[in-house]
Amino acid sequence: MSYITITTSTGHKLMVQPKRQRLLMFDLQDAAVAESRLDERRLNYARYRSRREMPAADFAVTVTFAQSVKKDLSHLSKDEFCAIDNGVIALSRNPCPADSQVERYKWFDGNLRRTIIGNFPVIYTFLKKSDSIVLLRLGVQRWPHTPRSNRKLQDQSRQRS
Repeated sequence: MSYITITTSTGHKLMVQPKRQRLLMFDLQDAAVAESRLDERRLNYARYRSRREMPAADFAVTVTFAQSVKKDLSHLSKDEFCAIDNGVIALSRNPCPADSQVERYKWFDGNLRRTIIGNFPVIYTFLKKSDSIVLLRLGVQRWPHTPRSNRKLQDQSRQRS
């Protein structure tokens, strides 16, 4: 039986069986990448939205993202970016949703959280002192489009309109 070992910056070693614990392995790999991006330069999400020609939106908290995330966002099509954008706006209104899976990332620095926006896992941290969200990792799309996920995207776009 083979294991993959992921070492956090705090020194914890996490061992995962890639065949049996596939989703957990992907989540921990995303968290390791996100943890390394905590010290990167942060860019303002609202400014990036305006460059992508999105209409102005009200954010409940300040939303920034690590410089490395800019490359991930630039590769998205307009439809995918709209879905991500709707999710980020909803996330700014409720920065600590119940499904953010905090317990899965308790061994990592930075109070990491994960949520699913559209079909993309997004690793972020919520900074209570500055009342802001920092997007650290936009994961690879892992879930196929299903009628349920398409319905969820449609509901989000209706709420935005």
